[in-house]
Amino acid sequence: MKIKMSEMSEDKDFSDYPEDTIFVLDENFPRYILDPFRRVFPGDKDYDTALTREEVMKLAQKPSE
Repeated sequence: MKIKMSEMSEDKDFSDYPEDTIFVLDENFPRYILDPFRRVFPGDKDYDTALTREEVMKLAQKPSE
């Protein structure tokens, strides 16, 4: 049995589920548009084309030309 952690009942903890349960962490982190800078969340039309945090950090580490 798989269950998303975001769908777990607040009145239960991991021990309340069968031993063979697989818990899935289903998080959607914000992404970034640089110009003009803004954070983009899942559901936004620009989410798929926006940069991940890792991509922004990689760009920040490149020397300026």
